[in-house]
Amino acid sequence: MGSSFRSVFVFLLLIALLLRAGHSKTLKRD
Repeated sequence: MGSSFRSVFVFLLLIALLLRAGHSKTLKRD
């Protein structure tokens, strides 16, 4: 149970980092 919640949290964190990187890239480009 706890391990499943942890994996989901890490997954969301990874997506947030990817989205943040993409946003900074577009901002730098602009």
